Amino acid sequence: MTSPARSARPVLQLMLLAVVAAMMAAMASLASAAPATQVWTGHSGGATPDIERTGVEIFKTDGSPVTVSSGEVGTLNFTINGVPYVGLCVDTARAFDDSAASVDVSAVTAPTHTDRAVAWIISNLPQGATTPDKASKAAASQIAVWLLRGQVNADNPSNDAALNAAAKALRDEALAATDVPASLVITPSAPAAGATTTQVTISARPGAVVTLSVTSGNGTLSAAQVTIGASGTAMVTLTTTGPGTVALAARTAGDPVLYRVDPVKDTQTTSYAAPVVLDAATNVTFTAAPTTVTTPSTPTSTPAPAPSSAPAPAPAPTVVVAQAPRAALHIVKAGPARATAGMTLRYTVKVTNTGKAPARNVVVTDRLPGGMTLVGRQGTRSGASVSFRVGTLAPGASKVIQVTVRSRTGLVGRRVNVATATATGVARVTARAATRFVGPKARTQPAVVAPAVTG
Repeated sequence: MTSPARSARPVLQLMLLAVVAAMMAAMASLASAAPATQVWTGHSGGATPDIERTGVEIFKTDGSPVTVSSGEVGTLNFTINGVPYVGLCVDTARAFDDSAASVDVSAVTAPTHTDRAVAWIISNLPQGATTPDKASKAAASQIAVWLLRGQVNADNPSNDAALNAAAKALRDEALAATDVPASLVITPSAPAAGATTTQVTISARPGAVVTLSVTSGNGTLSAAQVTIGASGTAMVTLTTTGPGTVALAARTAGDPVLYRVDPVKDTQTTSYAAPVVLDAATNVTFTAAPTTVTTPSTPTSTPAPAPSSAPAPAPAPTVVVAQAPRAALHIVKAGPARATAGMTLRYTVKVTNTGKAPARNVVVTDRLPGGMTLVGRQGTRSGASVSFRVGTLAPGASKVIQVTVRSRTGLVGRRVNVATATATGVARVTARAATRFVGPKARTQPAVVAPAVTG
């Protein structure tokens, strides 16, 4: 392939790497950047070649052609500090640096609907060996991202009518799939005394696939996996054999975290997406039916009462005591499943009052694992923990808290971040989010000047 400059690769070839970053530069929703090294690995003869269409002309918003393009549109394979990623480009005005480049990597900490759609497209990019179908999907994915970011002509983004139609359809599908942020809540109905079954409601984004399990206790679910319907809920039945507590867990995919990759020198900005897993848990307590004790009477000889004209006394009234409504807490914690050491990360904690009375003096505490430190002024710190005073939560109300942390350079392995929620007179609830950190790999091969590439 050829390109205008030997050290730069045109924007189109970069498609897979950048979708989220360049347009997000002006947004305050980005976490502080961490320095890193980006290396392009998408050579056609390499182990991870880019998947792309050739001979495609791209048009700017005003209908004029993109001049830095060499006609190649598709995915981009690269590494950040030795960790492989697949991404898409964001802007169409600058060329991608295909040499080892110093870059700043930032996470999008407050994603918009468009950000979620872009991350969804990146997370569903074709990978592996190139085929004509994969090449067409990769090209449509890149153009769909440019359409979302307003970088190309809205009616005719390219000179290929079929490719334009596929890109617009993919854009609309991504927007529909991410119409609301991903979430996960599992809410059981309180079983009556003596009951051995109860209904469990799973709330998540429509279309989400949720896996369910019994983590402790004697219980059986009517389904181990459900797909959330248009109402945003699905229901299963929990069955037990007797009194006791059954612990339930639910898991589904969350919205991927978008990362922005900004080169230090003036070359193309790119992005990639990291997967996120949402976990939720709850307990269901079954109680025994009330026991009635009957004492046998002893027959006695009692004289017959004397006749009386006085009326018999009225029976004592029956008094029914209603149980007062109670509050109950449910907590969900989400964060990136994988990250590079030294990056800034965002974890989201959502606490909900699932009871029928206000939950008072609600406090959420997040305990950080070793190798992580808080960024900026957040809550009230105490050692490795930070607390947030939520106050009173009305029945059905929720509070979302975001905790931003920075990982230590050189951190490797799995780290579990634990959040708890408490309230006056309410049982404590806990949620966890695990992140696996990968450290930078040592570079053992000398730098090689690659042939100039365009795309």
